[in-house]
Amino acid sequence: AFVLNGTSYSRQQLLDGCPQAQVSDYERRVLGFCQHWLSGQETFTLQTSGSTGQPKPILLTRAQMVTSAHWTGQALGLAPGDHALVCLSVTYIAGMMMLVRGFELGLHLTVIDPVSRPLAPFDPAEHFDFTAMVPLQLHEMLHGSVHERTILDSMKAVLIGGAPVSLVLEEQLQ
Repeated sequence: AFVLNGTSYSRQQLLDGCPQAQVSDYERRVLGFCQHWLSGQETFTLQTSGSTGQPKPILLTRAQMVTSAHWTGQALGLAPGDHALVCLSVTYIAGMMMLVRGFELGLHLTVIDPVSRPLAPFDPAEHFDFTAMVPLQLHEMLHGSVHERTILDSMKAVLIGGAPVSLVLEEQLQ
């Protein structure tokens, strides 16, 4: 399953490419990456996040990305059919790797525009097993509504990156 901002796409639709109408620039980037990945592209130029300096382009091979995805899945206990929320920009490696993990591990992917409170629009009964976030997103959700914390608490794993985690946030996450 692949859902982008509320619209479901089949594997064939992702392979066929981006629809011409009614998609934002961000959605076009997401769908473009999906098409390249699913069609077997072997190398990808990605942007680093800039968390340790200026963002810079890096070249990764498909094999490197697949290996990383499988190691992450094994380390976090992810299984085919688990639900993952992609709420980081796919312009950068962290967001792109969430897509790769989803495709390689057989996860159900829900992709949304990157926002400070990614769980706010979801129904309290929504369930995700896995996501990756920056500390700001976690901080905002912990100070948001109860249903955001409930969804967050039910996850198997949350990757945190892109910036240092403060001691206060670390304590709140415990």
